[in-house]
Amino acid sequence: MALDTLGSTKWRVNRGVVGVLVNIWASGGNIPGLVDREDTPMQEKPSSEDLSEVQKWKWSVRKAKKINQERHSQRCDTELELSVKSPSF
Repeated sequence: MALDTLGSTKWRVNRGVVGVLVNIWASGGNIPGLVDREDTPMQEKPSSEDLSEVQKWKWSVRKAKKINQERHSQRCDTELELSVKSPSF
């Protein structure tokens, strides 16, 4: 019964808040709750042939790639949300 009441309640988008979010997104988006628009930088391959250094580098590259893939997905979601809620986006 409570869900029926909530489902029938009219709602609207607060255009002022969406406008602020669009501006934040356009300027880089790196605030809590909003994904960073920049990728995590990849470390350069170490010049030494030390196996432990190379292994650390490989792990850091894998981690950065994983983070960047997740951010890409989150960026797509954010842009879709903003385009739906803000016709001027």
